[in-house]
Amino acid sequence: MPVYNTARFLDRSVDSILNQTMSDWELIMVDDGSTDESGSKCDAFAQKDVRIKVIHKSNGGAGSARNSALEVASGEYVAFPDSDDWIDSDAYSYCIEQMDKKGVDLLLFGSINTVYTDDGKVVSEKQGNVQKLFYESAAECRRNWCELVTSLPMDGPSNKIYKMSILKQYNLRFPNI
Repeated sequence: MPVYNTARFLDRSVDSILNQTMSDWELIMVDDGSTDESGSKCDAFAQKDVRIKVIHKSNGGAGSARNSALEVASGEYVAFPDSDDWIDSDAYSYCIEQMDKKGVDLLLFGSINTVYTDDGKVVSEKQGNVQKLFYESAAECRRNWCELVTSLPMDGPSNKIYKMSILKQYNLRFPNI
């Protein structure tokens, strides 16, 4: 979880992970040079739960923070929630169950993109158009790419779960922008 000046969202975000129905997870919070109390909040979460690890680094952007987490991640699957996201309590267990059942390397799940003002008021919300789709081959995925790209789930990594072995096999990393 890349964290940069999002102290006001961290309680809700981390609580949503602590409240997952599956208990076998690790949360790697990367304080990316925050100038608010985000870094100390990350440390406080780690003090309360051994499954939470914290990395403090100078600001390099979300991609750099996610890459730092990938260097120490040990799970079979990896998700990249943002520090202002919250996740339904059964989302990760359901997604991993589906990945295991179908034998897939990547699973996209529904999301709602909410934009806030600086004082925390909701400006807009846009819900993704997620369909139950399963592509058996890269060719099938390419044929349906336009449909995938036009649905909200394609923006960013935060509403996806990846099989860690694929990320390692191809040495996949985020751009440092």
